[in-house]
Amino acid sequence: MNKELNQRDLEEILNSLDSMKRAEAPPYLLSRTINTWKNQKPQENMLFEPRLRILGLVLGTLFLFNSLFFLYEYKKIGLAGNQENTGIQSFSAEFGLSPNSPVK
Repeated sequence: MNKELNQRDLEEILNSLDSMKRAEAPPYLLSRTINTWKNQKPQENMLFEPRLRILGLVLGTLFLFNSLFFLYEYKKIGLAGNQENTGIQSFSAEFGLSPNSPVK
């Protein structure tokens, strides 16, 4: 039964193709297409777009100054090992607490 169904569907599909006409392209389509490809201007690289160059320069300069500022502050504070009290130590120093003081 399944084989008969497949055969019938196949015959129906093949018969439907009989009414189709062959597709025809306009004259000289290929030569016009090739000519269009040859006459196109080459696209410029987006990397050299003037607005993008200026944007990159501005962002690079901001990044450089930001990095230099943070390096300067890093050395000024002395985070390399001789830093002052931070966190809980600075809190306890601010309020005059010692590690062994009783909680009131």
